[in-house]
Amino acid sequence: MSETIHIDQMAYSKGYLYQLREPCACTSNIRLDRDIVTAFYTIFKNGVIVGNMGYAWNGANKPAINTKSFVRPSCFHDIICQAIADGLLDPKWRGEADRLMRRIAKVDRMNKLRRWWTFKAVFNWGRLTAEKTAGTGDKEIFYIPKRKLITGDKAE
Repeated sequence: MSETIHIDQMAYSKGYLYQLREPCACTSNIRLDRDIVTAFYTIFKNGVIVGNMGYAWNGANKPAINTKSFVRPSCFHDIICQAIADGLLDPKWRGEADRLMRRIAKVDRMNKLRRWWTFKAVFNWGRLTAEKTAGTGDKEIFYIPKRKLITGDKAE
């Protein structure tokens, strides 16, 4: 007896280091006329930023080192930068992304010298990267096409 299995197309991206397993929120100094709501994050008009379950990001870029004190700062920094790159948030908020990252790093007990160095790096080097990738999305999307398998075939 054969059984037919239908498998939908899959769209995925490679290369993320971290992924939220539950929502995480923080306050920011961002003020908007409307909420920005996507499947993976929300930036409320009062400045509250929520990373939804499933949001994925890369953490620190090389040569920086990923440590526990940089996980949350990099998450919220990346949400703001992604919203800017996707054309959902005005680029004028890029500076707030950098400052928020520094404030969260302090709360998460990152050493003062590293906080200063990290802030300078994203403020100077990160701006160049953001300008190159603005509007292009975060990662290349790969596809696995829809398939149909009838058991009893040679594919078993």
